[in-house]
Formats: sequence, structure tokens, C-alpha cells
Amino acid sequence: MIIVAGLGLIFGIFVTIAEPRTFRDRPRRAARRLFCLAPISLLLSSANAQIFLTADYNFPPQTPSGSLSPGGNSIMLAPVPLGVNYDDTNHYLYVSGTGTPESCPITGGTGTSGQPSGVIIINCSHAHASGWTIQSATAGGKEAQVALGAAGGTLQYPAGTSPMHAQLVIDSSNISVVGVGRDSTVLSADLAVTPVVQFGSATSAASSPVLKDLTVSRAAGSVPSGSIGVFWRWFQYGLQDNIHVTRSDVDEWADYPDTSSTSLGLDSYGAYLDSASTAYLKVSYASEVHFYGGSFGVNGPETPNPAQAVIISGGANDVRFVGMNIIPRTTGAKTPYAVSFLGSNTDAGVFTFTSVRFENFGTAYFQSNSGTPSIGGLQVTHCGFADSSIATFSLDAATQLVAATIVGTTIASSVTLTNPAWVTLSGDLFGGTMAMTGGASSILTITGNTFATDATFSGAWTELSVTGNTFYGATAPNFSSATGQVLYGLNTLDGSLSQAPLQTGIVLNQGSASVASAAPTMTASSNGWKEVFYNAAGAVSAFAHAPFTDYFESSNWYALGSAHPNSDGSTTTPDSASNIAFNVPLGEVRPKTYSFAVLPGTPAAGFFVYCTNCTPASACAAGGAGHMAVSNGTNWTCQ
Repeated sequence: MIIVAGLGLIFGIFVTIAEPRTFRDRPRRAARRLFCLAPISLLLSSANAQIFLTADYNFPPQTPSGSLSPGGNSIMLAPVPLGVNYDDTNHYLYVSGTGTPESCPITGGTGTSGQPSGVIIINCSHAHASGWTIQSATAGGKEAQVALGAAGGTLQYPAGTSPMHAQLVIDSSNISVVGVGRDSTVLSADLAVTPVVQFGSATSAASSPVLKDLTVSRAAGSVPSGSIGVFWRWFQYGLQDNIHVTRSDVDEWADYPDTSSTSLGLDSYGAYLDSASTAYLKVSYASEVHFYGGSFGVNGPETPNPAQAVIISGGANDVRFVGMNIIPRTTGAKTPYAVSFLGSNTDAGVFTFTSVRFENFGTAYFQSNSGTPSIGGLQVTHCGFADSSIATFSLDAATQLVAATIVGTTIASSVTLTNPAWVTLSGDLFGGTMAMTGGASSILTITGNTFATDATFSGAWTELSVTGNTFYGATAPNFSSATGQVLYGLNTLDGSLSQAPLQTGIVLNQGSASVASAAPTMTASSNGWKEVFYNAAGAVSAFAHAPFTDYFESSNWYALGSAHPNSDGSTTTPDSASNIAFNVPLGEVRPKTYSFAVLPGTPAAGFFVYCTNCTPASACAAGGAGHMAVSNGTNWTCQ
């Protein structure tokens, strides 16, 4: 236990670290002393934490008498090692020397930590003739956790490689598992051990667990299917910092024991995951899982190479990646997918990628399967997708992208979506082609982006808004097969394109493009504006509709195929007669003109016209040189 023994102002304090003690007996008096240089806040925050060195609990092998058979075996340990008790849970001891080496769980007995001798029952899978030995299966890690007791504390592994013959299950709270540095302390598991480190169990949560400053790996050989490096089984507000996990089927997995709820809160700083078979990270029934910094993928060839970098499944929610690289590296076939939504069932989830670089993938960055009805809350900000020959999205036909935003991101790959709902693309650079298809609930906003190649929009849209973008493709953006409510305006097209840009035009709405002879329908809105519909042939049943045309001159409206006069005397001829547009030359809007005597009936508040002979007054009156007349909902005002 750390005890303050002296204080050197803000420079450091003397502390003592307890020698090994029994779980049920008093601590020994002997202590080591060391001088710690650290910020006072850090030292004081750690002043009551226990630090147990795993080396002190990695007891020497014992050789009890007799042989062992498959099943339960009572053995006499003399002494009973520190941190070993008959009623421990998830505690394995390693049996070797004769027979097949294996880790056997403690299942009963009477022996307790530190007793001169005591009986422990272990359950073996194999037979072991006389002469077998028994020792810690986790290089003293589990024994140190048991000795820490309910108060919790830190179990520290030394520099070098600690052999892990069994999983280290941290099934109590406030336990920190630390080393002396990533790749300096290595927990090296036997090939078949899975998981190597586990926090929580199927029956108990680990609150405030910590994993820090070490590497989790396994022995040479083919990585077993289903193996896990670090398994966050059931946790609350965990932390990992400066770790390296390598050579598992799934390097890290955050989960909950069943589907009724989720584990909550895992913050990871500087995690390096590589050489996985299925995925570097899997998040299923866990919320608030945040990775800051670090990298998924190693700088150099890695073996094996995962099928995807990240799996999102089950009830995962609020999964966040910030300031990191997700770049598998291999000399063979590329990892097909970056992020796979496989059986994800959280409609209102949030999945955030900020300042993340994706590279070296073979098929698509985001994929889903038929078990994922929707992907909600995908937020991609200031990221880079470097592969140009793959797709950005490869979503199953049953999956809808909902409430997604992609902002300030460079995407070299193609972007294809069907029926996106409440999706916004803003300030992005698209190097690949774009193909967007509307559906029953499609709402898509594309604004302020730069397109290096072509963009095509088709299908029926609830709302499609394409404004303020710059297009450099071989052709102008194609809306020929798009129907529904479409807004297109204030976009810039490269001068080399075959079609002129819609410099002064905004398509307010579009009717049926497939039935050219059908008369477009008109729908009034509450503020008096009329939604304007047109068909593929460019026929418009009426666009002069009260009250709109009562208060704006018809010269504000032009067919896009006709010349538009500008205030400087020039004209602009847009590209097609099949659309109509509201024309605002150089920002000018010309209201309807009336004399006072023929001012129309008072409309809703906010409408305005020009009165040619009104005087400036709170209530308009004749006899003046002219003034703007604005309705307040009751009267026309001229002030």
C-alpha cells in the first residue's frame, strides 16, 4: 500500500510499496522505498492506491504428490501461495511436467492464502502422472488481483515477457493492470488462450478497470479462430492507455453479458491494435466506447490481416474514433472493409470518426449486412479516405443510412447511396463519382462541396438540396431521373463542361419526370408561397399564383432556357428549358407595383409591394412620391 513517508514540496514524495501480504492476514512490515517525481495532483490522487507487483505473487512451482485425472482433483499445497484461495472465481493454476500441460480452474477445497498448507480442488481436462508441477497460470497476475481484495488497486507486471497460460480475468472493481511501457512489458499467451485479459465476467461487472503500459500478444503459430486479446466483458467506466494488442482473431472486444443492456464507458488513449484475423476491434453491447490517438494496423507487413478493421454490432452506441490511423498493412490481399455494421440494431446510435485517416482497403470503407436495418448517427468529420478504386459505402439493400453527416472530409473513393434519410454532406472533397438514388423517405443535403468527377441523382426524393458546390467533372450534375422536391442552386461548374452552369437559377421543385404529359400539381404553403412543379417536357400548368405573384413582378420568373436580363445590361442563358427558376439578378428582387388606390387587400404580415404615390407614414396614404408598403397583418405601413 502506498503510504506518504515524506514530502519535498512540489518535487516529490517518499512512498512505500508493501511486500506481499495474505488476503486474510496483516501486511508484512518490510517495505521497499522509492522516491517519486510527479505532479502533486497525481501523487495525491494515487496516495491511497495499493500497488502489488505480480512478480511477488508468481509463486515457485510446487510438486504435490500423486497423479491427476480428468475432472476434479484435491491437491495439497504447502504453503498455500499468496493470492490463492479455495473459493476464488475465474482463477486458473498451470499444471505441467507430465501429461499435456494445461491450466486448471480452482473449483473448491479449504485452503486459503498464506496457510502453511491447505487443500485446493482443481478441475483438469487431462491426466497427469506423478511428478507434475503446479504454478501461477498468469505470472502472478490473478494472485495479485485476489490479494488486492475489495479495496482494489494496481497489479503491476515487470519489464520483459510474462507467460500467460490462462486468461487473466479481472472480476472485481477498481483494478488496474499495468506494465512499465508498451512493448516493454509483454503478456504473451499460449496460442490457445482466449481471452488473454478479461475485465468483468458473465455474472459480475468490473467498475473503473484500467489497462495501461503493456502489450498483449500470443505465441507463434496460426491465430485460433474466435480468440480474443482483450475482452471487455462487462465493465463500467474503463480506461486503457498506451497499449498494444496483437495476434488474436479479434484484438479487442467490448460487450455485455446479454442483449438486455450495454456496458458503459471505455476511454482508450494511444491504443495500437494489429495482426488480427477478423477485426482489430469489435463493439457489440457497449456504449460510450471512445478511442483517442493510436493506430489500427502496424507500420509494416502484419500477419494475419483482418477481414475488417472494426465491427459494430448489437446495441453498440456512441462509438468514437478521434485523431488516429486505421490502415491495415499487408503484402497480400488488402483488408476488404474498414467498418462493418453486422447485426447492428441501434436506430438512434452515434458513430463518430474525427480526424481519422483510412487507407489500404480493398472493397469499401463502410459495409452492412441484412441484419442491420439502419445505421443511425454516422458522423464523419475532417477525415481522409485515400483509396480511389473502392466504394465508400457498400450497404445491404435492407440498410438505410439515417441522420448522417460527412463534413470537411476528403474522399477519393466513389460514393453511392440509396434512400438516405436526413443525410448531410458539407465542405467535402469528392475524388470519385457520386450516385445518389432517392427513396420513400429520402432527405439529402449537399452543400459547399467540391466534386472532381461526375455526380448523378435519380429516384424520388422527399427533399434533395444541392447548393453552393463546385463541379469539375466531365459533365454537369445529372438530375434527369430525379423526381420529387429538388433544390439546385448557387453551384459553380467548371468552364470546360459541356453544359453551362445554372448561374441565376434555382429549381424549386420537380414533378413527374416519367410522365411528360401529366399536368403538374400545385400545393400552396401556409405563408402564401407556391411550390412550383414541372414535368420532363418543361410544361408548367401555372406558376403565377396568388398571393406570390400579387407581390413580385412576373419578370422575376424565367424559363431556364430563356435569356435572363441582369441589372448590368447583360443576359444569362441557362442550360435547359425543362426547368423553371426564380431569377435574382445580382441580388435584386423586384416587388409588384401599385398606386395607393389599388393596393390589394391586406395579406399576411411580412409581404411587401411598392406604392407609387404613397407618403412615408405608419399607415400608407396617397399624395407622396412613392414608398415601400409592408403588411403588418392588419394594415399597409409605409415607414
